[in-house]
Amino acid sequence: MYTGLKDNIRFLYRMFNDFKSSGYDVVVVGKAYDDNLQAYTRNDVEKNMIRYNGLTVWIVSGFSDIEGFEKKKNYMKSVDESFILEAVRRMK
Repeated sequence: MYTGLKDNIRFLYRMFNDFKSSGYDVVVVGKAYDDNLQAYTRNDVEKNMIRYNGLTVWIVSGFSDIEGFEKKKNYMKSVDESFILEAVRRMK
């Protein structure tokens, strides 16, 4: 059950870690209702769009913390933390 959502969470988890290891100060990564992939960063970045695994990711900068993101996430649906942890735990 929810296999597609778990696959999406695992993909986003890998993307978050890959962006962090590439020097982006990422706060949140996500997939919006319109299926756009987005990465929210603390610091300003030179590019507002990059390619990741053949997909376009929009970079949104200027988020100092998770609370700043939560005020503007009206187009993303949250997923229960325990569900996310279960999906990520099974990656290892």
